[in-house]
Amino acid sequence: MYEVATRILKDKRNALIAYCLGAMVTVEMYIALFPTIRDQAQQLNKLLEAYPKGLMEAFGFSGTEALFSTLESYMSTEYFSFFWPILIITMMIGFANAMIVGEVENGTIELTLSQPLSRLKLFFSRYLAGVVYLLAFNFFSIFIMIPFAKLHDIGYQLDHFYTIFGISFLFGLVVFSIALVCSAIFNEKGRAIAVSSAILLGMYILNIISTLKDNLEKLKYVTIFHYFNPGNVFGKNEIVEYSVPVFLGAILILTTIAIIVFSKKDIAV
Repeated sequence: MYEVATRILKDKRNALIAYCLGAMVTVEMYIALFPTIRDQAQQLNKLLEAYPKGLMEAFGFSGTEALFSTLESYMSTEYFSFFWPILIITMMIGFANAMIVGEVENGTIELTLSQPLSRLKLFFSRYLAGVVYLLAFNFFSIFIMIPFAKLHDIGYQLDHFYTIFGISFLFGLVVFSIALVCSAIFNEKGRAIAVSSAILLGMYILNIISTLKDNLEKLKYVTIFHYFNPGNVFGKNEIVEYSVPVFLGAILILTTIAIIVFSKKDIAV
């Protein structure tokens, strides 16, 4: 099982390196701009205060009075509110679909299932590879900020990094689990990607809508973006209430569904 996971990671290492380089270049760009933006923080915060509070919260602008005063609050908005989730969603959907539906579509699933391993072990070998893949990117894409902050002589709060690392890892696992279910259900990669992407896009839209109208506020509880909330997690070092049990519960339920569907999937061998 571990040999299979290792082989998958070797096959995916170029993609991982590309994602890490993309994150590194983006982090350096944002951090290099931070001293200039921080010097203009007062004017920028006044400008943002003119926008509706709900709209600001929907796009990760939380607590505008200190938004550009610290590296953590700045990066929570500029990096974690949009660019980083796009990277993690794209990366984990691609990995999950390569695991099952990609092999079905390419006709290589028969060879995979002919190995002297049960479907459960085959599933977990790929799941383990996905977890390591996510863990490596998550660690690099977050902690790469520290050397760049030192390079530009910018202060940072290390405890905030540990908090966002834990929550973002759980967020990524939920994305991976959603994509795994779709990968196990469908026999066409295009459909699996479309459905998993639609689910996540729908959650993102619901999260925005829930902040704009008071009578729709409860919609936020069904979207993972509410529990991720980088403005609180990284900017303020505050974990959103119930985020950890919600993430863990979603991962457990979705992964169990993916295992059941894959185990019963009718594949000719």
